[in-house]
Amino acid sequence: MAARVAVLVLGAALLGAFARAPTAHAASPARKAYVNGDSLGVGTASHLRAVLRRWRLNQTYDISRRLDSRTIADIRARRARLAPVLVISLGTNHDPRGGAQFGRDGVHPNSTGYGARARAIARAMERCRRSLKR
Repeated sequence: MAARVAVLVLGAALLGAFARAPTAHAASPARKAYVNGDSLGVGTASHLRAVLRRWRLNQTYDISRRLDSRTIADIRARRARLAPVLVISLGTNHDPRGGAQFGRDGVHPNSTGYGARARAIARAMERCRRSLKR
């Protein structure tokens, strides 16, 4: 539980660090997102594209990617070109005692789990995009 809270807090801090103020004339922010992920992102990528057909996604994934100084430097280098919605999906491996949505290694989801993960991410992305209108 503490690890999830730390990831959420860190994610919120990153969003604050890279957020750009919406323009006053923007009625509805574009459906664009930059997605930076680890091995779970690799498995989720195709499901995310299927769930978010109306979105333009710039996705980058790498096995065992961590939220470290190199990853932060890469995001900072893209700052001027970042989409309105930024998704950081790093360090999100599941407890190996997981249930039926996880594969044999107990860490990575099976197809059902990746689909559920993509839908959860998509809901959060829509909430984020709608909040930019305020």
